[in-house]
Amino acid sequence: MIKKTVAAGIAALAVAGVLGGAALTSAAGADTPRTRTTVGDVTAQYSKGFNMFNVLGGYDLRLAAVDGLHEGAPPIGSSMSYGQFQRFEVQYDAYVDATYDIIDPRIPGKVGTVMIEMEYGFFGNVNAHVVWNHSTMGIVIDHPGDETWGIQPG
Repeated sequence: MIKKTVAAGIAALAVAGVLGGAALTSAAGADTPRTRTTVGDVTAQYSKGFNMFNVLGGYDLRLAAVDGLHEGAPPIGSSMSYGQFQRFEVQYDAYVDATYDIIDPRIPGKVGTVMIEMEYGFFGNVNAHVVWNHSTMGIVIDHPGDETWGIQPG
């Protein structure tokens, strides 16, 4: 009889401990906000940064358009003078095309337009090049290292 009573007491303590722990857990989580997510709500994203420097002496570059998959880009209409840069975050396995108006601050209006493509490839390769150039000057992209890219005369 004593064995049954001791066994019943131990079982009751175990059940009480489990229920008490569940109550504490539920009370602790009661004030935690919960939001539903669907399959498309959360996605892992990877990107590479491209710091595009203006190395065109005497000319400003004004961002006219951005096309492609990115996780960050300067606002349309923003400009950079000689030595300044704009940062683009290109998504993994994608590209971004940035179209710039070339501005000569000494005369009103633009003197040309150039499109630059930045790519972060499937195998981790990064590349930037001039897609087209509607100006009278040669423009090339230089890559001195890391995330630094120079838009310069060619």
